[in-house]
Amino acid sequence: MAAADRLNLTADERVLLHLLQFADSEDHFEMPSDITQKGISLGIGIHRKHIPRTIKALLSKGFVNERMGHVKGHSQRVRGYFLTREGLERGNSIWEHLKRETVYVKGEGENLEETTFDQLYFTHQIYQSPVQVLLQLDENRVFYEEREMDPADLLPVSKPSVTDKEAKLEIYKAALTQAWKDHILTVDELGILEELRRVMGISEKDHKTIESDITSKKDGKISTKDVFVDSLREALADGKITPDEMALLDRLQESMGITPEERRQIEEEVLRKG
Repeated sequence: MAAADRLNLTADERVLLHLLQFADSEDHFEMPSDITQKGISLGIGIHRKHIPRTIKALLSKGFVNERMGHVKGHSQRVRGYFLTREGLERGNSIWEHLKRETVYVKGEGENLEETTFDQLYFTHQIYQSPVQVLLQLDENRVFYEEREMDPADLLPVSKPSVTDKEAKLEIYKAALTQAWKDHILTVDELGILEELRRVMGISEKDHKTIESDITSKKDGKISTKDVFVDSLREALADGKITPDEMALLDRLQESMGITPEERRQIEEEVLRKG
């Protein structure tokens, strides 16, 4: 393996990527502790004393908002931080860049497996944040895996046994939600998700229920048509649609309830706009 540069993010970028996970929490009565200064410090691996300066810079750039709110376990309201529209755009941009970066996985043997950051994240560490996974890479972008991954590794310590159906569905929902974050489900991501379903025994019915819940949110973040359009454009990026990509589009059409006529109109519109 040729020497690779360390994969680093600035403090500002770490905070934006960290807060991106909680973009749907702003309207909740109870805020997650992860968006307080203490939670941000723990989530991005930077000492608490340095967080106020970073937050101040992000506030001045218009990337975050702050508000007082309730956090479970606190008797008094505390200050939490949320991404603005500009912050969401910047956070998504950081993730789009990071997820395509080449990294390496070292298991029990001597061989290194080359992969991308998002595949490492989905297959090994979906209950950690992208920043936490990033911090585990060494200076050569190597992630050290002590042993072969077991589905139980995907559960946080406080979660029930992986044999519990509810826990398995929670794991799968976390992976599927992350896959849909950019509105595009790629063939590689589909393969990862299918492997998770096989290992955990997730039924097709449960998959469709969870996927429908994710893709039919009414908060404007995910639109059925936009998801299909983005996936179609991704498939057409190299000028042709492979059988696997066609199968993926067929599956999206079915799961989203897109009629043949609606699909034809979408395809014509995408081809016309190039």
